[in-house]
Formats: sequence, C-alpha cells, structure tokens
Amino acid sequence: MNMSNIPFGTVNWSAIAPVEKSAQAGQAFWRTQRFGDLRVRMVEYTPGYVSDHWCVKGHILLCLEGELLTELKDGRTFTLKPGMSYQVADNAEPHRLAPNYSSWINFMHIAILTFDGFNELDSLIAYGMLSRISLLGDTSWKVSIASPSPRVTSMNGLTIDAHIDLKQACQADAVLIGSGMKTREVGNDAAIMGQLQLDPAKQLIAAQCSGTFLLAKLGLTKQMPACTDTTSKPWVQAAGVNVLNQAFYAQGNLATAGGCLSAQYISAWLITRLRSAEAAREVLHYFAPVGEKDEYVTRALAHVQPKETTQ
Repeated sequence: MNMSNIPFGTVNWSAIAPVEKSAQAGQAFWRTQRFGDLRVRMVEYTPGYVSDHWCVKGHILLCLEGELLTELKDGRTFTLKPGMSYQVADNAEPHRLAPNYSSWINFMHIAILTFDGFNELDSLIAYGMLSRISLLGDTSWKVSIASPSPRVTSMNGLTIDAHIDLKQACQADAVLIGSGMKTREVGNDAAIMGQLQLDPAKQLIAAQCSGTFLLAKLGLTKQMPACTDTTSKPWVQAAGVNVLNQAFYAQGNLATAGGCLSAQYISAWLITRLRSAEAAREVLHYFAPVGEKDEYVTRALAHVQPKETTQ
C-alpha cells in the first residue's frame, strides 16, 4: 500500500461521535476517520455481538480491550486478546465476528452519567475507584464516562471527553447517575431524559446527590426512601422522594448516596454486587489514607454490607 498526500496529524478518538451499525446480535459502534483512500476505525462491540454478514474486505485489526473471536467461513476460529492483531487481504478469506461466550459471560460494564455542570468529585472519584478493578488486570471490567455530548464541562470549569453516549450507557450492566449544578435542567430536558431507558430488573442503578432527582424523574424510586445531599434535598423531596438522613441506602438493584465523598460507598456497593466483597475491600484499602486504612475500610463496608445482606 502506498500512503501519499496525508499530512502529519493526530486523532482524538474519544471526541469522534460513535455511529451504531447493524448486526445479527448485539451492537457495534464505529468511530471512523478517512485519510485519502485509507479508512481507520475504532470499533466497540457489545458482549454477544455477531456480524450479520461474511466480510470479504481486507483489514488490519488490533484488539485494544477484551477478547475478539473471528470466525472464517471455512470453519476456523481465531481469538484476539489485547495487543494481538490479524490481517487479511481483499477477497481472500470471508470472515466475521462471532460471540466469544467464554470471554463475555462475565464481562461487566459500568457507565457513569456525567452532564454539563457536573460535580467532579461525584463522577471522578467513582471513576477512579471503580477503574481499580481493570487496573489490577481484569480485562472483562470496563468503566465509561457517558454524556449526551462528546465533551462536558464541570461546575468548576474542567472539560472532559465522554467515552460513550447515553444510548450506549443504557446497555451497561450498571449505571451511576452523577450530580451537578445543572441537574434540574437535565431533568427538564425531554430529549436527554427520553434517552435514559434504564431497567432495575436488568441493571444495577445508583445515584449520588442530585442524581437522585433524576432517578425520581425517571420513576425508578417509587416508594423507596433515598439519600441525597443537603442542597438537593428540597427539590428531591418535591419530586416525591422520602429523603433519609444518612450517607447510603440500597434496595434491590437500586442504591442512592448523599454527599460528595459518599462516592466511596456507591463504588464499594457496585464492586460488591458485580465482583465480590473482597474486591471491594481491596479497592477501599488502596484508596484509604495512610494510617487510617483499616478504620476507613471497616466504616465504608459497614455502610454497604448490611444493606446487601438484608435485601
């Protein structure tokens, strides 16, 4: 291949809006750039994805995360792990992606809903704590910042790129609704709220601080009491929620927390439910202040575990 007339440049792939493509099962989200005749894509496949056709185009494919099972029409299969690649010429060997059940049955994806005006502590403490699982080598664990736009700016002026959009977030195993100074505006935005198709029968759903207001607006709190922060409390109550004077409360697949630093309790609850209490203990111990680790872990788990054992 002769690459010509392509000036030097960089690509921020997270800033490119994903486009959903058809499939026999699951979903594929393409982020695409063209450089002359060369097409480069970053593609995210949901667990259980199956291509709806045999492809005869040539590719050079590199696996970044998870595992990717490719099936050839002659019956051969090849599994790619992170850092592995394959290459095939045009019109050579028809191939397609197939479901790799051994890799995706335990796959866990957590989406943190983050809107303009977001509170950095709510979204980013949880992101850091939850991401500890994948940092320890668990390639089946993924945490994403989900937003209605490619970029969002916090209440203090910090701008970050979203990993996924709201439609993709609704497919996650767990969804954490963060808070911010514009939460009421979000709750009154029919276009945004209409995208939030969350189902506690199939997902873990957590909300922190003013995120509890959105949980109520979505009709998910019903008669469940909930936690929120002191600033948000009046309008969370106005939404029909019985607000508790405590940091964390969980019932079934729903959990709420109040106060910026209650992110640790939400994170521990999600890890306990999706992995194990021991995994949650390790994460809490890692982030705890030196000299206070045992007390910190014991106190944090005391908030979470009794709620788990009584459900």
